[in-house]
Amino acid sequence: MNVSVNNDDYWIKRIVNDVSEFDVIYDRYITPIYKYVIRRIPNKFEAEDITANIFLTALESIVEGKYQCNNHFASWLFTIARRRIADYYRKPAEYSLDAVIPSEYHHVSAVDGNENYEELQSHYSKLNNYEQDLLALRFSAQLDYKRIAQIVNKSVCSVKMATYRALRKLRKNMRGEGHEG
Repeated sequence: MNVSVNNDDYWIKRIVNDVSEFDVIYDRYITPIYKYVIRRIPNKFEAEDITANIFLTALESIVEGKYQCNNHFASWLFTIARRRIADYYRKPAEYSLDAVIPSEYHHVSAVDGNENYEELQSHYSKLNNYEQDLLALRFSAQLDYKRIAQIVNKSVCSVKMATYRALRKLRKNMRGEGHEG
């Protein structure tokens, strides 16, 4: 029984008959999904809305029978998250909340007093979207390379190499600015 309880597909089958069982899935994935979204969306309030939308979409899809149990639920959920983030950046900006909302609400606060947080954030934002995505999935959502490979539809080897290159690029950029001038 313990093996089943830890299996996402066990809960998915139960959710079809009783949506209150979704609480188990929600509790299991809310933190990694939110950490991933807040890393990619610069506004805390928008990130919270998108995170809620991801779970609503997942629940609706499960109830409608759109998710096929195949032990890849986490990958499927993060794929929904990637699409919602892409949708966010595709929509035309009506106005910027940045002018109204103080900057301390935009991101999770600096990593417990780390003075280099703003510098790190600046260099992170200069990476391309794919590099930012890989680093957010790996370090904010704390996913393993196999899961990331499923999400981005690439080989594990390719994901490892691209992640390594993104980290190397980030370090090089930070060192370059730190040693000049």
